[in-house]
Amino acid sequence: MYIYGDQNFNMPNHLNFGKYMLDHLRAVKSDNVCLENGLTYDKLTYKEANQYAVNLAVALLKLGVRRGDVVAFGSDDFLNYIPTALAVVFTGAAYTTFEDNIGKAVLKHKLNLVKPKYFICSLPFWESYNDLLKSYDCIETFIAIDDIPNIKLSLKTLVASEDVDVDTFEPVTVEGKTDTALILYSSDFQKLKSVIQGYGLCECGEPMSELWGEYKPGSVGLASPGIIAKVVDIKTRAILGPNQPGEICIKGPSIMKGYIDIERTNYLDEEGFYLSGDLGYYDEEKYFYLIDRLTDVINYRGVKISPVQVENILLEHPAVLDVGVIGRPVPVVEEVPMAFVVKKPGADVSEDELKKFVSDQVTAYMELQGGIMFIAKIPRNSRGKTLRRKLKEILNENLHLMSPTTWRRSVEREAGSIGLGWEEPEEAAQDRAKWKNLLRALCPQ
Repeated sequence: MYIYGDQNFNMPNHLNFGKYMLDHLRAVKSDNVCLENGLTYDKLTYKEANQYAVNLAVALLKLGVRRGDVVAFGSDDFLNYIPTALAVVFTGAAYTTFEDNIGKAVLKHKLNLVKPKYFICSLPFWESYNDLLKSYDCIETFIAIDDIPNIKLSLKTLVASEDVDVDTFEPVTVEGKTDTALILYSSDFQKLKSVIQGYGLCECGEPMSELWGEYKPGSVGLASPGIIAKVVDIKTRAILGPNQPGEICIKGPSIMKGYIDIERTNYLDEEGFYLSGDLGYYDEEKYFYLIDRLTDVINYRGVKISPVQVENILLEHPAVLDVGVIGRPVPVVEEVPMAFVVKKPGADVSEDELKKFVSDQVTAYMELQGGIMFIAKIPRNSRGKTLRRKLKEILNENLHLMSPTTWRRSVEREAGSIGLGWEEPEEAAQDRAKWKNLLRALCPQ
């Protein structure tokens, strides 16, 4: 059975996203507040945001930014973040973003994928990664968000160099169906404490949300306008009916253009539905429910961690022949990365050495907090794919042999943060004591 969102939803294939946004922004009363920094309370009106965006767009065009280029941002949020992104879109280029705590290994991997020609960065980002950034020949121009020594250009000087008429400015013409505006990577919003229930993916926006129906406990809502969804049996791929769990598959105008350097048959079925990798079902009223993740992504406090990225780092160590990474279940934080390592013949390397090798290159949540187990061979199928379920079985069979000290300390730190700022101190202390007692019972010395 196919589940349809509101099919009266129309989106033209030729849509110029930059023009669409600018036309709507120009229609808002110019003195209204457009953006506000929730920490500093600095504000930006629609008039200021629009002027900033078009000035920067013209400056970038004069600098050489063109349709089809990739402009990368290396920064956490700042007040003019959205107008800066819009300016890039107005030029016909695509933009992509990297947060300050991305870690060198992940940054390297993503730079190899997108190959940006222009890089806009903050001072903290530059101080952390300038050696790596300067090693990429594809990056022709660096632009500082703030003043940065050794970077001649800044957003401030570029914006100030132009005085464009917002009412007559027109973004560069693009092909809405084929041109790329934004390159995203998997992420969840780990700082959020409460949100409207919905189901969102970088690959297809928010295909289900309670915005389109009434609140139902446990449900992620109804299909969004323009969306067609189905649930299929994970083995036979047969289309399932209500209350039958299977893989959620999605089709519609919000589906991404595609993954970089990956064949479409790897993530679309023969009908063009995106294979979400999520196990779920819908009820008789067509409300959707999520059960679990079919793929191997590690879930750490809402952050998605790719096992392959951690594996690639370990494989760079001269003593490592093969490796497999899984998520080790942990109270409070869901999962932490754990590695199974095959040493090269004659190699002598310790668990601590490999853990430090990884931690030197990644952000904190990607560290091997789950530990390392040395084994003789990584289980793989006939196509060479790592059998992570088999690795989890090996873990379960050998838990009594693994040293719990480092893992427990890590989790106790996480448990110690429960409730801070959200519960009364006495309740938080009770929670901490509860988790520590549980951890001691699970991991005796």
